[in-house]
Amino acid sequence: MSRNVVLICLDAVRKDYFDRNAPRTRAAADLAIDGCRAASPWTVPSHGSAFTGRLPSETGIYDPDADFGTLEGDTFLSALSDHTTIGVSANPWLSSTFGFDSLFDRFEYADYGTLFSAGMDAREFVDRAPDGGLRRSARLLREAAAHDHPAKSVANAVAAKVRSRATRFGVPALTDDGAGTVSRRLREATDDAGEPFFAYVNLMDGHDTHRPHVKLDRDRYSAPADWDSTGVNKWAYNANPGRREPTYLRRYRELYAANIAYLDRVLADLLEHFEGTARETTVIVTADHGENLGYAADDGLIEHVGCLTEALLHVPLYVINPPEGLQIGDGYVSQLELGRLVRAAADDDPDAASDLARERIPAELVGTHLPSMDRADADLDTDYWSRSIRAVYEGERKYQWDSLGNRYEYDVDPGRPCWQNRVADGIEIPPEAHDLFATEIGAVDPDGAAADVDGDTASRLRDLGYL
Repeated sequence: MSRNVVLICLDAVRKDYFDRNAPRTRAAADLAIDGCRAASPWTVPSHGSAFTGRLPSETGIYDPDADFGTLEGDTFLSALSDHTTIGVSANPWLSSTFGFDSLFDRFEYADYGTLFSAGMDAREFVDRAPDGGLRRSARLLREAAAHDHPAKSVANAVAAKVRSRATRFGVPALTDDGAGTVSRRLREATDDAGEPFFAYVNLMDGHDTHRPHVKLDRDRYSAPADWDSTGVNKWAYNANPGRREPTYLRRYRELYAANIAYLDRVLADLLEHFEGTARETTVIVTADHGENLGYAADDGLIEHVGCLTEALLHVPLYVINPPEGLQIGDGYVSQLELGRLVRAAADDDPDAASDLARERIPAELVGTHLPSMDRADADLDTDYWSRSIRAVYEGERKYQWDSLGNRYEYDVDPGRPCWQNRVADGIEIPPEAHDLFATEIGAVDPDGAAADVDGDTASRLRDLGYL
């Protein structure tokens, strides 16, 4: 009999930090896949590849103008014809603005900070009722009163306003970065859908911007309540090693870890909820990419821009309540195979995933010129930061090359998550590494125009540092 499957994607969560800060999820998992690598280091290309099993240079999903709607019928979801497919996301890249909703039977974009999913969207209130706009505020209150859930709509608006201003008064934000809202809407959507269902959910709390909020464990971080990670421009920081700031890095890392620990509590509640479904439900927990935290193995970089470090590609992959006997073999597991894992669980067919592990797997970044790069720093080398990069894993080696002609060899260690050490420059890339890609590295045009987005989406992308 078909199983329900829930695929939980933790945005920007690297494996080593997840393993140290998510004990509940790890304890609940029946299968831990330690060699999982993302196919690309940021949300848009990573999702295009995970949903199709093809690299970004093949999907065409790699730049800020990406349209996920072009993938309709070409994803692993098309093999789940017996399942109701549900998507819930707090990530603006994974919204109707970029066609992500078209992949699912039912889709909900759940922006961060919304207290009640039944009420009007909180960010809509904030964007339409700026400070001093008393007439607009009054108009919004009238609209809220006409809503099916007026009290909850007003509460959402007030919570969003208070959240955006709490840090100015020296207190932590009053809401999380979306995990509470998304998990509530996921439970509601799956409860209403009937079975079997497949549900995809994206949780953004591990993603920059990092700031204190009341649901974080205060003992885990030292940052004051009015601190957030936008105090440093990521492009300028990465381009100028002399700007390294130890206090900033410590606070950034502490809040990142605290958010993962919070996500672990959210996941524990979700896992308990899905134990009660009529059908068996398999839950898969992974991340679309990781995060650089300024370590030597991260090349001293922060965030997830312009590189293919292990911090970005080595991600968690845990399976809770898999079909009996599910094994994936030894070696690396690329997220290009994620659809096969989902289908094996959905069909209750463990043999379908028996050969997911590979001796050799690829990853790539098709260079993307994000709008925020233009305003980063007058000395920023945009050619370098928007270059295309490819990598291939083989044994304890990672071969990497880029569109500027750089060629490197790295040591990687299965026992040290998110670690790498460059051992050689100017190497010859093995032919079998090139064979994993359908095109030459310079054959794909990396320049994409920014999409025309609505005000709410632009506001959220700006908060995440993309605009």
